Amino acid sequence: MMCFCISLFPAEGFDVGRIDQSFSKQTADFFSIYHKVRRSLESYYNRQYFEDADRSSGWYRVDEFLEWVYKNEAKLKKSRVLLHKEYIPLSQLYISLQSEMHQKLFWGYLGARYAFEKMNLDGDLLEKYPFSICSENSCYATANLNSITLGQTERADFVGFFNIGIHEATHILPISSRRQGTQDALPESATVKAQNLWGLPVSAKKDFYSGVRDFRVSYRQGVSPQNLMTEYADAVPSVLYGKDVFKAKAHQSITFCNLLQQLQPPTPFYQLSEKYWIDPIKNESLLKEFFGSSKWAEAFRAVEKSGYVVLGRYEYQDIIPVYEQYFKQYWNDLADNPQLYQEQVKNNLSVFNTENSYKAFLYKNGKQMKFAFFPTNRFDMYFDDILMEHLSHSLEAFPFYKQLIGPFYKSGFSCEKTVTEAVELLDQMAGKDNVSVVPAGYI
Repeated sequence: MMCFCISLFPAEGFDVGRIDQSFSKQTADFFSIYHKVRRSLESYYNRQYFEDADRSSGWYRVDEFLEWVYKNEAKLKKSRVLLHKEYIPLSQLYISLQSEMHQKLFWGYLGARYAFEKMNLDGDLLEKYPFSICSENSCYATANLNSITLGQTERADFVGFFNIGIHEATHILPISSRRQGTQDALPESATVKAQNLWGLPVSAKKDFYSGVRDFRVSYRQGVSPQNLMTEYADAVPSVLYGKDVFKAKAHQSITFCNLLQQLQPPTPFYQLSEKYWIDPIKNESLLKEFFGSSKWAEAFRAVEKSGYVVLGRYEYQDIIPVYEQYFKQYWNDLADNPQLYQEQVKNNLSVFNTENSYKAFLYKNGKQMKFAFFPTNRFDMYFDDILMEHLSHSLEAFPFYKQLIGPFYKSGFSCEKTVTEAVELLDQMAGKDNVSVVPAGYI
């Protein structure tokens, strides 16, 4: 009978010390931050491999982040998080991840530090910035307090909080030029660009704010236009921005829909009255006579395509006969009272300034069309002034929104319907292939 025996003595050349060293390393790895992070992400994504050398599947995002954690293990173990006024070692947060608050703080800190180091800043600088968890869904980095606030939103999972950490930390990235108590911070165009570049994929079922935050990705993964129209206006065309966006100064944020609403046609004159708009269908003969049949027909074709059209510049003496004839029709019901009739026509013509020139403006509002003459000094820079007020830090967004005005008009001023137009316009301007790459089913 053959007997298999195990020697109690090590074979020649077998190093017992190496066994102990290897076992110690495996034990250390098991309790390392890298090991914990990797296990969490493997479980979250239900996969073990994230190699994506050609960056075609989107898994490169996870792979690069894990590589960063692995290389920075020693620094991360020594790092501390300032929660309110108390320092908590990151390793302690890692041990107590069963606490929901600690889990949010742990992943939010990792996201913030990742953003700092992606911008070639020392991650240890974060020790100067207090973190906090707020109880509301909408919470913000507070520039004058140099704080990073993570909203206690139930819609975001732990990977979402990593991305939220990137977002909020990016607000305070220009720390070399910042002083405590100042408002010097980066705008939403920069924070969303950071999410585009470095964020991790989150489930498409989660809130899109906590994802990679690419407007086109969110739309095509099923986020409703009704939700997307609440995105920051300067965040929508983030794919058009270069790295210069990280040098911009913060500006008061406005949503996509609120900006579009401000781009509606202005009141033709200072009186807030509809009567200065001329119905181009009911008054077709009047306007054809003024512009000429061919130019008027050309304007109609143009407005069907572009949503609005400027027909040219005219002087006071040119347009007064048009409005005089128009108001005679408008006040026709007073024709049996000649004195009152003449007074109404005269009063309504009094808003025209003899020193002004006027722009002829025709636009389409859904199925309706409207026309008016605008004083040039109020109209020439109307759209540009609004865009400059809200997007001066994101000049790449100007041509995008200028081209979106027409589709917004044609939609009947519907933000929801204009979301689809915005997605298609981004494809035209940036290219269909220039989109944030994430795996299928994630945003």
